Amino acid sequence: MAMSWFTVWIASDSGHLTRGDSLLIIDDMDDLIRASSLANFIGLVAQQGGDGEQILSDCGINPEWAGNHDKFIRYTALSQAVHVASSSAGGSDFPIRLAQAQGADILGPVAVLARNAVSIGEGIDDVARYLHTYSPAVRVSLRRNLPCPQFRFEIVLRSLVGRDSMVELSLGIALELLRLLIDPSFVPERTGFAHAQICHSSVYREAFGSPIEFEADGNFFALPSAILEEPTRGADAVSRRLVAQFLTPIAAYESVVDQVADFVQRLLPLNQATLVHVASAMSTHPRTLQRQMVKEGSTFSATLDGVRRKMALRLAGEGFSASQISSSLGYSEQSCYTRACWRWFGETPLNLASRSAGRR
Repeated sequence: MAMSWFTVWIASDSGHLTRGDSLLIIDDMDDLIRASSLANFIGLVAQQGGDGEQILSDCGINPEWAGNHDKFIRYTALSQAVHVASSSAGGSDFPIRLAQAQGADILGPVAVLARNAVSIGEGIDDVARYLHTYSPAVRVSLRRNLPCPQFRFEIVLRSLVGRDSMVELSLGIALELLRLLIDPSFVPERTGFAHAQICHSSVYREAFGSPIEFEADGNFFALPSAILEEPTRGADAVSRRLVAQFLTPIAAYESVVDQVADFVQRLLPLNQATLVHVASAMSTHPRTLQRQMVKEGSTFSATLDGVRRKMALRLAGEGFSASQISSSLGYSEQSCYTRACWRWFGETPLNLASRSAGRR
């Protein structure tokens, strides 16, 4: 597991945050979440007289990414930003209010898939199966073998500033999702938090509507015993099938190299598949990214070359012209693709296209 040094916000004994220049934090592949997790963050902070854009910048997040489902940020950075907002103008109930302002839509296709499940239980299972496409830093599970089934939530990162705030934000989003599946007025049988109480009791009562247990054996909602078999509201089988086809190929990254290859493939058509751009998309420093890749036995240039080779073979097989392939691979001149083609396949782009056409 790699380690990196970053300038971050550190909680002081007084509960306020100060900047620290030398805090060691874990830098691993779980530390990611889509920037849609920051939807309405800036506006909600502004309502409390704060500067949400400044908070995000100070936590190493590009404010322009806030709310963008196609961008990834560090989960640790999100947690720091929420913690800062809660510790300043936002108040201790900021995470719960942010969840209510965001709703389940921030989960993107995962919420759509669950919304169109046949039953409530199947919808929750969908979330558990595909939540890693939203963030590998969090997990949900469904315990069926209890008198009251439990929807359970956990953060997999071991070291996290503002963990309790993130749990309350996440359970707030989870409740919005359950209300999307079940009924807008749905209330759990019981709500459990592994941490001690943060807000006034009235905040929890108004937000969750159920009895609250603090310092519980986990973070969960206890659900009515028969609800898992009930149908979701207005499920559409066609929509579900389309979203499932989109999500199924997306697997959790097994290595840094796998993640870099994924971002390279996305950024190549935009002519942005450079070390700097990929590192920025992964919210890390280029040198840090290079060191991580070397530890896994690869380099950025080797990964870029491998992705281009696979894309060239696929595009040639689909009948694209040499100029179209060259452009898709991010080459400034077609001659660069010609030289690469000789190196990869020992033949010209024209011969590769002809050979690929013979296989179609």
